[in-house]
Amino acid sequence: MLVESTRLPTLLVVDDDPAILELMDRFATELGFTVVQERNGRAALASLPRTRPDGAIVDVSIADYTVDAAFGMFRFTGRPAVEYPFVGRYAPSESEQ
Repeated sequence: MLVESTRLPTLLVVDDDPAILELMDRFATELGFTVVQERNGRAALASLPRTRPDGAIVDVSIADYTVDAAFGMFRFTGRPAVEYPFVGRYAPSESEQ
């Protein structure tokens, strides 16, 4: 009898804000993902061979992380580029500056 893999897709979430990490973890877990959290770009890149994520949500404004690294990170896992990338950018309101 053949047993199919029931591995949940893995989502890498990279953000330096613990509140954002927790929010994204809860949201993605409810959607059926296994979530890997990293707080900086170097840790995210180092985790790729071990975690081999199926997707990623990345804060591209982290000091040690470049936009090129964010979009190129799937090359390190041997996976093709993300088919439907989503890029968001947060800009503080005048009251937050």
